[in-house]
Parts: sequence; structure tokens; C-alpha cells
Amino acid sequence: MDGVITDTAAVHAVAWKRLFDDALLREGIDVEPFDAVEDYRAHVDGKAREQGVRSYLAARGVDIAEGTPEDAPGTFTVYGLAAEKQHHFDRELSVGGVRVFDDAVTLIRQLRDADVPVGLVTSSRNSVTVLNKAGLLDLFDVRVDGNTAIERNLPGKPRPDLFLHAAEQLSADPVATVVFEDARSGVEAAFAGRFGLIVGVARDGADGHDLWEAGADRVLRTIGTIDLTLGWDKSKGPRPDPHLLAFDDYDPENERHREALFGTGNGYWGSRASLPGTVDDGVHYPGTYLAGVYNRVQTDLTDTAGIIAETEHIINAPDWTYLRVTDKQGHRLLPSDDTLLDYRQELSMDTGISRRIIRRRDAEDRVTTVVVEQLQSMSDAHTAALRVIVHPENWSGAITVVSAVNGDVRNRNVTDDHSLETRHLSTPVKHHLDGRTVLLETQTKQSDVDIAIATRTTVRPSFGAPVNGTEADDAWLVGQSFTVDAMAGRDVVIEKLASAATSRDRALSTPLRDAEKRIMRMPDYEELVSAHSRRWERHWKVFGMKLPTGRTDALALSFNAFHVLQNTALVNRDLDAGTPARGLYGEGYRGHIFWDEIFVYPMLTMRQPALTRALLLYRYRRLDEARQMADQEGLRGARFPWQSGSDGREETPSQLYNPMNGEWMADNSHHQYHVGLDAAYSVWQYYQVTGDLAFLTDVGAELLIEVARMFASKATYDPETDRYSIAGVMGPDEFHDGYPDAPGEGLRDNAYTNVLASWALSRARIALGHLDPHVAASLRDQLGLTHAEIEEWDHIARRLRLVFHEDGVLSQFDGYEDLKEFDWEGYKEKYGDIGRLDLILGSEGDSPNAYKVSKQADTVMLFYLFSADELGALLARMGYRMSRDEVARTINYYYDRSSHGSTLSEFVHAWAFSRCDLDKSWRMYQDALLADLENSKGSSTGEGIHLGVMAGTVDMLIRAYSGLQIRGDDLVLDPNVPSAVPELEFQIHFRGQPVQIIVEQDEVSLELHRGSQLPLNVVVRGVHRKLNPGERWVAPLPLRE
Repeated sequence: MDGVITDTAAVHAVAWKRLFDDALLREGIDVEPFDAVEDYRAHVDGKAREQGVRSYLAARGVDIAEGTPEDAPGTFTVYGLAAEKQHHFDRELSVGGVRVFDDAVTLIRQLRDADVPVGLVTSSRNSVTVLNKAGLLDLFDVRVDGNTAIERNLPGKPRPDLFLHAAEQLSADPVATVVFEDARSGVEAAFAGRFGLIVGVARDGADGHDLWEAGADRVLRTIGTIDLTLGWDKSKGPRPDPHLLAFDDYDPENERHREALFGTGNGYWGSRASLPGTVDDGVHYPGTYLAGVYNRVQTDLTDTAGIIAETEHIINAPDWTYLRVTDKQGHRLLPSDDTLLDYRQELSMDTGISRRIIRRRDAEDRVTTVVVEQLQSMSDAHTAALRVIVHPENWSGAITVVSAVNGDVRNRNVTDDHSLETRHLSTPVKHHLDGRTVLLETQTKQSDVDIAIATRTTVRPSFGAPVNGTEADDAWLVGQSFTVDAMAGRDVVIEKLASAATSRDRALSTPLRDAEKRIMRMPDYEELVSAHSRRWERHWKVFGMKLPTGRTDALALSFNAFHVLQNTALVNRDLDAGTPARGLYGEGYRGHIFWDEIFVYPMLTMRQPALTRALLLYRYRRLDEARQMADQEGLRGARFPWQSGSDGREETPSQLYNPMNGEWMADNSHHQYHVGLDAAYSVWQYYQVTGDLAFLTDVGAELLIEVARMFASKATYDPETDRYSIAGVMGPDEFHDGYPDAPGEGLRDNAYTNVLASWALSRARIALGHLDPHVAASLRDQLGLTHAEIEEWDHIARRLRLVFHEDGVLSQFDGYEDLKEFDWEGYKEKYGDIGRLDLILGSEGDSPNAYKVSKQADTVMLFYLFSADELGALLARMGYRMSRDEVARTINYYYDRSSHGSTLSEFVHAWAFSRCDLDKSWRMYQDALLADLENSKGSSTGEGIHLGVMAGTVDMLIRAYSGLQIRGDDLVLDPNVPSAVPELEFQIHFRGQPVQIIVEQDEVSLELHRGSQLPLNVVVRGVHRKLNPGERWVAPLPLRE
């Protein structure tokens, strides 16, 4: 009642505050006063008076006797104060009256006119008084209030008994019943009662997240025009569905962000979830991206940057989603602020469908609901589909549908790249294949990749058979126009199927013929959706995880895993594409391949290693280009580029646009040689998990050896220290590209680079030992690898130099300790968000090179890549050691000096803190989970999601908190689960065998799939066990020393 139908919440809040202020003063109890906003919502809102008294005083640590219902008002007992609160409420009500929410009254009257029974449920014992005063007493068929609860001994909210009793009185099945609630306790009660639709009402700017977290299916500001067909969940489980992301508002300012969040893909291609038929107009940005399809352009920047820039970009492909629906007056059926009655945007991650529901009223009072569904097929990599359902509620008339493939697209998703050439496609060739099918073929301007996209559109009028269209082309667009009659209460259904092919594909004649063949053979929409959904069901059986720590955490975990799969699931060895750091829904980082793959591979390798294998081939196929890069620098082996695109050359720009001052500044991040080490590390991790000797033989060993060889040749020996140094590099930090007096020239002895180089030099030698002796001999002969060179690797690996501060902190690089401390508080106060200190300081004529600052984890990355035992052994082999205290000191030292300007930073630090500060680790992990959902790094998600942190947060539950490691042939678990996490459940594949794992606070359960062929060696907290196929072992977890 309060907050949904009547606005007596303010009256209650004043009454509660006067009660507690007076009572505590009388008793001489000095605690923090009752807050009429925060304490009201947390302790008394929606609860019976006695519950409110208990909750608030318990939160303040005040003991109070229970008393009896006969206690006089003012008695310092639960019942006495509850009675006194009633006196305060009656007095306030008599003075202020009752405000009514008209939207709720309008809705209730509409429901009653439609013979829908309506009940009132409230914890208040003042319902009759309030409703009488508001003139609403006769509006309800059933009333269940606080007095009912006392009479029938029904427990109050958050227990569901009041709601269930009301449903019983209405003869209503809870799963077919709607509940409107403005209090968390009420939402929890409705969810516990398994009511089919729970609408959280967050009025007057209230934060609705708390209602959503409690289990609300929808959260709305007003309810007068709600579409009661939306948002139902009639099969509620014990927890809210973690596979449904939904927004109940249309927010033009956030539209580009949501286009990425709700984007669809399958690894071959991906599309933003833009409204069909829109163009780049400042609000919307349609975008479709084909994995591995790049194009280079030249831009004359001599006036601003003094260069002619040559840049390579993943191309924005022709827009297959172009579909405009207009009424006979030519008005487009799209949302707008003044006509929008209801709106919902959903991402059904269990089935892989992105959906919008728009209910609108036009100037002639005609109401129309439009439903849009979009998917990229998981059952056929080259297929996508769109369905639009138009439902005229109170009008009939003609509607026109224009469906097309729009080739008039540019790369304008990233504002900082607007000064570059944005046209990447040639003028298209247009084909009409029949009355419902069109095809557009085009070619990238420089890379000469042929692209063909075909669409088939089926328009079903309210009555009758589908109609054919007429040509509706322009210079860059091939399309068809359909006009059909719509009738009130009857759907017009538009289904648009799409196929794509490029000259990079295998086993085709031409892209045109392949796209044409595919579209002509394609099944209808329903059949396609069915196959697509079945494939998603299989994906979730492998990649699904349970995280019972709250709705937000569970949803974010599913969301992150979902998008990683949408960008990788149908990758195969023939596709020849890497993992763009920002996925296939945007143009961030120009679609380049960075080191982010090191965070993506573990999630895939542990579940579906064939995906990692296919993606690693992207690096191997560019090994010759990496060899050429090394040779140009006078080095042996292979040097992989920091940014890679089509052919593996260095794509890192030499200049970076600084939006802080509108000027260009030097970009020296090509000094990040470590990207080759990251690839080598990923190769070995894949081999450890899978035991795939064929991969190591054909691909992995050669890549490892060539990366190790390059670092051996880059290392220089200092006879005075008997140590090797590596100079001219940058670490993952990205801020420091040199020393204050030598900017842009790189750094000496970056700890991350040197430790990983030592690891690679040792691992390359081990990898050779895993090969068949004849194969190893052949590879050594092929690479000109001598025994003396291998021995030299061993010597360099043991003698690479690390620098330590006086207190034992591992120095990020030689000279870091001599840099100036930074004024963190001053700059936060001045700029707010200081994630990109390089841009801020650059605009001031300064540089991060002078300060102890980092954009993201650098040295701390070592604690992500290696377990404590592994890193300790690696350092010992190099002649160093770090105590547990020094490790903790190092992690804290760099955390305090990081701007966390990358989404990866919080995640990597959370991983590192899992060893020394578990509570802090968990808080940081929860922040990292939401990096894209909450768009926590400004507006960058609109330019593409962050695949690295998405995959990393999924992987962290498995390898960091569950403590899963591979040691030789053993699967090892040493859990360190935060106290907030009661249980983790997941499946992994180790050496080709599925293992189901449940980690709880006091035990671990491992079950080897009964179809496995071999037993498995497992170790839990030092206890060894051979696990046979079909066997389940429950291992207790002894306390750590």
C-alpha cells in the first residue's frame, strides 16, 4: 500500500523518527539517530511495527525487552514502542492527510473494469484508516493487512504468508499473479511465494537496484501504463534467474552502451543490438563485425600530428539489421520520450536472444507494441536472424516495412578515431534474388576482402499469406519494401534471416555464391531459433557456474561467460582470427589483438580446449612476421607485435590522440615485448591442461623456442654483477615508456618481463624434451638450434636481473624506487576520474615517467600467472627469494600506486590479494565482475566489451578461489574461498576428461565422468587420490596453518 498506492511513507518515516528520538532520549541511550531515509528503508519499511522496533534497535546494539501487547505506549519494550509509534503516526496523518498515486489508481480501475480481481497486502494496521481517508476503500476485492496477520498468526514480510493468504482469498494461483511492491522485504516475500510477476516500484528517484537484487522481475518508476504481459517468470527457482539481463527504461544517453551489452555474436561475426533501421545518428550506432576482416587506410595528419598515419581497423560491415517499420502516415514505430508507454530490453543468455519490447502511443492516441528479437546463430556460424512483431492494440491500417542490407557504413564508433579515414568499403554491387531476398557484395578498399551478405525477409500480415516486396534501393543500399494491412489485436510478423560470407572463408566458390546458397537453403526463423537454443543449452552445461552470493554477482558471472562464448564459440582452425580485446560489437582498439588473450584462454582451455587451440593458431600463423620483426631489430627468434591485425605486423600507432587537450602525443607502447611471452605462456598452459602432444609438436614448441630465443638475444651481460639485463622494454603498466630523462626509449629490467623471460627460456628447453626425439632433432635442425645455444638459455634464465627496494618490494623496473611519489588525492580532487593519468599529465606538459604510478597491474601480474609455489621456485632458480610478508608488501605497494585505468587492473589485483587479504580480494572481485555491466570506466563499453576481464572473472573462481592448479599429471586443488561464498560448482576438462567440482567452505567434491577412459590423479590440500571413472570423492578441508 504505502509507496505503491498511497504516499504515507513520509508520514511513517516522521513517526518512526520521532518515536526513536524521543524514546532513546528518555532512556539516556546515546546512539546514532534514526535516519528517515536509510534506516527507514533498511529496518522498518514494509514490516510490522514490532519487527521495525526490533530491527532498528538491534542494528544500534540496543537491548530491549519484548514486553506484551498490553504494554502502554511509551513503555520501553518492543510492544510499548510499537504502540507509541502508532500514536505518532495517527497525529501526523490527521495533520497531513493522504497523497494518492494516480497511476496506481488508474491501473487498478482498468484491471477491475477487465474483471481482474485485485487485492491489497500491507503490513500496516492502518489500512482502513488510510484508504478511507484517500477514498479508496472499495477499490479492492480482498484486503490483507497487519490486523489480519495478528488474527491469523501470519508471519510478516519477508515471509510470503501475507501474499499467499491474499492469493488464496482471490482464488488466484501465485504463478499467475502480479505483485507490486516498493519495499525490499515485500519483494523478498513475493519471490519466496513464487509469484509469477513481481514489479518493484521505485518512485521519486529511489534506487531500484535493491528491489531488483531482492528478486523483482521489473523495476519501474510509474505503473499506470505498464504492459502486464512483460517480464513474467512462472518457473521461479530458489534464486532469481542469473541468465536474464533486463532494463525497464529507454535511455538515449546510454543507448550505445546497451547496444554493446545486448550485442549478439558467435565468433565468426557479431552485431550490436541497435534498433533495426537506425543509422549512426549520435544516439544509435549499428555495427556488424566479421572476425579477422581488417582494412588499412591512410590519413593525412601533417597539420595536427605531423604524420601521414597508416592505420588498420576491423571493418564495420554492411548492416544486415536495417529494417524500418512505418505506419500509413510515415511515422516510424520507435520509442520516444513523449509517446513511450512501456519499454523493456532483455538479453536471454540461456537461449542467446537479444530482445526489445516497445509499447507506444502516437499523436492520434493509437497504441502499438513492437517486439524485436535478434541473434547470431550458434548452430551455423554464417547465419543471423531478426524478428519484429508489430501488435496494433486499438487501430487498423496499412504499415510499410523496408528491409535492406545497408552498405553505407563507416568506422565511427570511437570518437578519438573520427579524424582518421572512416570509409573502408567500396561501392557495393546489389542483387535481388527474388521478391523476398536481396544480396549485397562489396570489398574492403585496401585488403581486398570480398564480402557478401544476403537477407531473406518474410512479412506476414494480420491475415493472409506472406507478401513479396518491391525494390527499394539506393546507391549504397539494396532493399525491398513491403506494405501489408494490420488489424487491431492481430500481429504483423516480420522475419529477417541473414547469411554472410567472405573471401577469407574456406570451401567456397565465391562469397556471393556462398551467401546466396546459404540464404536459399536456410530454414525458417522458428527452426533456426530452436537449433540455436539447443546449442546454447549445451554450452551452459559445460560453462555454467553457480555463485550463490547475490543476484548481481550471479548475473554478472553469467553475463561475462556469455559474451566470451559469443565471441569465441564457433572459432575453428580454418577461421584464422585472434581474440579482439573489445570483442565483435565495437571498434575499440580498432579491433586489434593484444595481450588480453592471456586472460581469455584459461576460461576456454579448462572447458573447451579446442577453442584455445584454434585461437593460438592465429599467433603461430604469424610467426614468420614475428621473426621478421626480430630480425629488423638485429635479434634472433621471433618478436610479436603489441597490436596485431591481419598479417601480424606491428599495428601500434606512433601517435595517440589526447582528448584532454585535443593534441597528438607519442605512443611508444610497441616496446611491450612481453606480448610474445604472453603467447608462449598460453601455449604451455594449453599443453599442461590437455596433454596435446600433437599441438606441441606441430605448433607450440616452435613458438616457445622462437620467443625464448628472441629474449636470449636481447639480454646483455654485465660482468660486474654477473647478471643479464633486458633494456628498451615496457611492462604491462603502459604508463612508463622510458625514464624522465629518456622518454620513449623503454626501461631496464622490468620485473614482469624478466621473470617471464626466465620462465620461457627454461620452458622452451623442457618443451623440447617432451617431443619425440626424432621430432625434436628435426625441429632443432630446422631452426638451426644448437646444444650450446640451449645451454646458454639455461644460463641466462638463471642470471636475469631483478631489482628489489630496500624493504624487499620487488621493483617494477630498475630505477622505479627513485621516481617521485604522486599527488593522488590532489589529482582526484581536480579531475575526478584519473584512470588515464598519461592523458591528464600529457595535457599538463608532464609525464607519468617521473612518478611512481601505474595504469594497471605490472609486477603484480606475476602473482596472477604463477601460484605461490611456482613463483617461489622460479625466483629461487634465478637466485632470489621473497618471503610471504614481502609478497604482501609488494602487492599492496603497487595497488596503492595504480590508477586502475584498465578494467584488468581491479581483477588482477583481486587475484593477487586472494593470497594475502581475502576480504579485500572479494570486494575487488565484485567490482571487476561489473566492469562492463556498470560501465565503470566511463563510456568505453559502447566501443566494445572487455573480453579479458570478462573471461578472467570467470576463471578466477576456478583457479584463484578454488585453488586449481596443474602439476605434472596431477589435478591439484588448494581452495581459498571467501567467507561470503558458501559454494562454488563448475565443470572442467582435464586431459580430455570432464570433472565436476563443488567447493564448499569445509569440503571439496570431485567426480570424474563415468564415460572417462582413464583414472585421474587428484590432490586436495596435499592429500592424494586416484579417481576412477564414475567415482566421486568428497575431501574435507582442514584448516590452514
